[in-house]
Amino acid sequence: MKFSIVIMGFLLFFFACKNDKNIPSNIINPNLMSDILVDIAIAEGFSESFLFKDSLSKKDSVLKKEISKVLQTHNIKQQQFSKSYQYYAIRPNLYKVVMDSANARIIRGKEIEFTNDSLQAKY
Repeated sequence: MKFSIVIMGFLLFFFACKNDKNIPSNIINPNLMSDILVDIAIAEGFSESFLFKDSLSKKDSVLKKEISKVLQTHNIKQQQFSKSYQYYAIRPNLYKVVMDSANARIIRGKEIEFTNDSLQAKY
């Protein structure tokens, strides 16, 4: 019984990994996609903290401009980003990889920031 569960788990893992390599060429690769999502999250945080002063309509336009800047930095068009996001969103195994990678990058950034703040406080 345990052996069959192990084999089933291995096969599931194998086929899930195989799907990662079959990403179409017009879809943003998972690593870049997670980088873009992190940068968009940072841009949203920046916009909410420093740029939103007026109405909701201004908030939407400011956020669109910030997202556009992020995509331009990564040399990605809005249409390609939207298509790639939809691609990952309907594939939970790939979406989880992208989002977990983005989350890990954010956590690492917080840890580095915390460490740098701690070092500066000592000296």
